[in-house]
Amino acid sequence: MSSNSLSEARKYLQGALTQGLPKDWVITDIEKAGDTFRKLTVTYEQGDIVANISGGELPPGVIGLEFTLNLITPEKDGDKALTRLGDAAVELAFLLDSLPQLVWDNGSRFRLEAGESGYRFPITVLVTYSPAPEEE
Repeated sequence: MSSNSLSEARKYLQGALTQGLPKDWVITDIEKAGDTFRKLTVTYEQGDIVANISGGELPPGVIGLEFTLNLITPEKDGDKALTRLGDAAVELAFLLDSLPQLVWDNGSRFRLEAGESGYRFPITVLVTYSPAPEEE
C-alpha cells in the first residue's frame, strides 16, 4: 500500500476485516465498541508508528502502523465461549495471514471482567511512502 497518510493504513485494515470476515461479525473501532457484546466482535485500536518489526529494521520508505485487534465472543459460559472463539480465532488468523501489507505473529487469549472471552492480536500494517508527483 502506498500512502502519504496513516488514515489510508486504517482504511486498508477496516476494508480487509469487513470484506474478509463473516457478515454477521461486528467490526468496530474500540472507541465505539462500548462494553456489551451481543455478537462476535472484532475491535481495532490504532497504536504506535514503528520502524522495526520483531527486531528487524524496515527498509527505507516503509513504516509500520501498529494496531491491536480484539476478537470477543458474547458467550459468558466458558465451554460455549471457547468452542466458538477457537473457530473464530482460526478464521481471523488465516485472514491476517493472507494480507500482504500486514504482519502479525500471535494471538493471546483473555477474559473480560463481565465474563466474555477473547483473543488479542497485535498487528502491524506496512505503509510505503510515495511522494506526490511533481507538477510541471
